Amino acid sequence: MTNWVKYTNDNIVSEIDYVLESNEYGGGGSLDYWDMLDKVDRVKIYNGYGIVCRALVPYIEEYLFHPDERMHEGDENLLRFFRTWIFRHPSSVSELLEGHDLLELVETFAKYSTKDDQRDRLFLCLMRSYCLTSESIDWHDLYERTKFELVNGVKDYNWTRMTMLSMLMGIVMIMKQCERDYVMEKMLLLYENNWSFFGGCYSILLGKVVGSGYHHLNAVVGQFAGGHMKDTAWAARELIDYCRKPLRNNMTQNSWVKLCGLGKRILDAIDNVEQDYTLQPLFKILFPKTECDSYANAAPRRTAAEYNRLLEEKEHKIAERDRMIEDWKSKAVSLEKQVKELTEKMRKALVEEQISIELLKEAILSYQSGIARTLFTRLDWVLEGKNHAWNSHRDELKQTIREKEREESTPKVTHVTADAYYESGATHADHRNTIALEAKGSADVGKLIGMKKENN
Repeated sequence: MTNWVKYTNDNIVSEIDYVLESNEYGGGGSLDYWDMLDKVDRVKIYNGYGIVCRALVPYIEEYLFHPDERMHEGDENLLRFFRTWIFRHPSSVSELLEGHDLLELVETFAKYSTKDDQRDRLFLCLMRSYCLTSESIDWHDLYERTKFELVNGVKDYNWTRMTMLSMLMGIVMIMKQCERDYVMEKMLLLYENNWSFFGGCYSILLGKVVGSGYHHLNAVVGQFAGGHMKDTAWAARELIDYCRKPLRNNMTQNSWVKLCGLGKRILDAIDNVEQDYTLQPLFKILFPKTECDSYANAAPRRTAAEYNRLLEEKEHKIAERDRMIEDWKSKAVSLEKQVKELTEKMRKALVEEQISIELLKEAILSYQSGIARTLFTRLDWVLEGKNHAWNSHRDELKQTIREKEREESTPKVTHVTADAYYESGATHADHRNTIALEAKGSADVGKLIGMKKENN
């Protein structure tokens, strides 16, 4: 009889650990996505669902709440596997949300999100599952706080944050107004499965794009007028009627003229395209007229001067971003060349016995931990299994670098007086544009070779 706990540890947990550790040290390990799903399904078939849950939840928690380089700059197949597990089994993970303030979770998810990692959809999936089981949420208080953030977030617009706030507001509206559990569950599932439609509705309500990849509000409205949502044009008509005043106040003249043209196309779609009213009951729960009016009255109005200022700031940010990207590219090429040259020097010195392994370790550890890790990884690629000295010390060096990373990640406050600073030899020269691999100690390979010869 198969021991499924042992099977899970040997075939699932160990493989995830291997990929994470490999990515942490630049080894490029990759998860076999479909094979891992087969292994998990195999355990589940034999009543091992609880075993798999207990094994995966710590990794899911790290992925959601404590993302770091080893998790989010690593293997995409591993992250895809975590996302698949969450979408298939949100109830196994939603308990992790207990005790968290939901608006703080919005900030956490938005902070670590990118537009292609589906973190916003994971948020919606987890919220739906969690809100059905939690009994500790004050829905009225959460409604007031979420609405405040939505209204005020329009000025300091952040796509991911506003999208997640809109998702949360929809769930809050459902939980406030649906009294029976089976109705709540049905409406929440309908809301999640049709988020593309409701995201478009929230875009019109807020006057800002949320929940889609479009860059302009009129592009969203255009989907109701003649795009993939033309069979629900009735919803856009109602929302535009409700929100006409704030939309007019916060759009340029050119954008408003285009919106009016789209309004006519929406009326044509209602007349000529068979309308689907399946989502209308949920639409009325989320967007009653009184609710839309309250957003309209609270919406801030921008002046022409503000628009010009925002346009200038946007152009300046784009120019600054382009300059920084070019600067980073130039520095990256220079840094890569230096690392490559230094790695070859170290390899040659060790192989030809110009320096001892102890002096090589000293040289590697004299650098900042990120560079030390890169040097270790590159040397390990060419020396592992080929050099006895390296094989004997690689594990110890790897652990030392890991400890060095932990130490450097701990904030330290050092108080240095101006006199002591300049007495130490510091100057006022500006070296911000200089790239050089300089270590704190005697990391120069040539010097180390000289030290070895003197010792001999």
